[in-house]
Amino acid sequence: KPFSCRNHSPAHCGGVVLQSPLSSGARAVFNKTVSIVGYPWDIFKNYTKVASIDRPVLIMHGVEDEVVPCQNGRHLHAL
Repeated sequence: KPFSCRNHSPAHCGGVVLQSPLSSGARAVFNKTVSIVGYPWDIFKNYTKVASIDRPVLIMHGVEDEVVPCQNGRHLHAL
């Protein structure tokens, strides 16, 4: 039977995998202090959303990631 997205929703998932997640777009590019100033324009405020996930969460992040610093994943894990 083919998979149909119409019969599935994120509410029915068993867990969530975040691979190299951004804690915040502004924090990834700048730092925490600068992101406070840019808060209204930051479209990736994942640190405000991750606590509302009501399923098990696996965060995978390479410690040598040169694009998204590993600290982003660690920050989300700490929440």
